[in-house]
Amino acid sequence: MAFDVISIVYISIFVLSVLVGLKRGSLNPLVSFIKGLGSFVAAVFLCKRLATLLTNSSLGAKMAVKMSDYFLAKGGVFTATVTNESKDLLLSNALEEINIPEFLHEFLSSLIVIPNEGSVNMANVLGISIAYYIFLGISFILLFLLGLIVMFLISKVFAVIEQIPFVGVINKVLGALVSGA
Repeated sequence: MAFDVISIVYISIFVLSVLVGLKRGSLNPLVSFIKGLGSFVAAVFLCKRLATLLTNSSLGAKMAVKMSDYFLAKGGVFTATVTNESKDLLLSNALEEINIPEFLHEFLSSLIVIPNEGSVNMANVLGISIAYYIFLGISFILLFLLGLIVMFLISKVFAVIEQIPFVGVINKVLGALVSGA
């Protein structure tokens, strides 16, 4: 059986992976992987709830009022009362008024939330929606960073557990097996 250059490269990569796995163990790479992925997934699932909570808070109300006042000062379409029947046309006109490119109108229309209760003007609709999406971005970033901090603390606990002699040996053997696979 003759070895060509590609076979030697594959065998070298395999041996190198096993040696790195033996040194690092299985807990470190696993915790590193879960740290980023877990923080991202948690932030995605929780950011809408936090954004809704913040939008409904007094801070969210103040932000929505500031946005609404800005649009009301422009007058025109922003003062019109929005109904389910008129929402698409009014929203399209409002987006044109603030110079949003037309190819984005349909996408942005799907993001705008029209409240069900009472009469509301376009300025209020845009103010509440913009405040919500600002809080959504802030919520995602905060939750992602919080997740990374929590996962960092968990990794420190695993580092202490890894120092136990029996666990350390098993961790290194599993690391070699997983890295070589």
